[in-house]
Amino acid sequence: MSLDTIPLLDASGNPLSVRQGDHVRRFNELNRIMAGMPDLYEAGKTTSPEVLESLRKDFQDTWIISSTRIHYEKTSLEATITHYFNNTVISPNEIKVLVPDYSGVVSLDKVLKDEQGLKYLQALFNTLDSAETIKTTLENLSNKKSKDIRVWTPEQNLRKEAQDRAAGLGYSSGLFLVDGSNNISSDGRSRGVLVSPR
Repeated sequence: MSLDTIPLLDASGNPLSVRQGDHVRRFNELNRIMAGMPDLYEAGKTTSPEVLESLRKDFQDTWIISSTRIHYEKTSLEATITHYFNNTVISPNEIKVLVPDYSGVVSLDKVLKDEQGLKYLQALFNTLDSAETIKTTLENLSNKKSKDIRVWTPEQNLRKEAQDRAAGLGYSSGLFLVDGSNNISSDGRSRGVLVSPR
């Protein structure tokens, strides 16, 4: 599968920036697959320069919401990551994993050195890639060095308040965020997935 070159557009031809649930409904209506975190991650390995440039523009202008939903438990670090949440075109894929508290917006290098951090990112991107491959892939995707890539998850108290979060990617203050903390009511852009490249 490969990513669309441009984000989902509104009726006026402008990039559509809405909540995750609204994007999911729109893609279902179009009988299309909304990109999950694994698809965005894979773009860092295999996609064309045009798609990478377009993704980076979206990262800069707003952020990209994926179809990956994280349901956090209220009383533990356990969570369920669902890729293609509520998608009617492809079967959702659930992965249970411990998700460390990275509410301090922790550097990618630090996360990858921790066994549980590596397992979290492997689940988030649905990959068995090594720490080094994940680092290289995210550097290529974001056009940032690993020292400028951060991982963000909510602290336990915030997990109690809002258990469901939309996973996504974006730039913030010169950094690239792998975001597992965004409220599902946050707006952003999204991408479709082509089953076979055009």
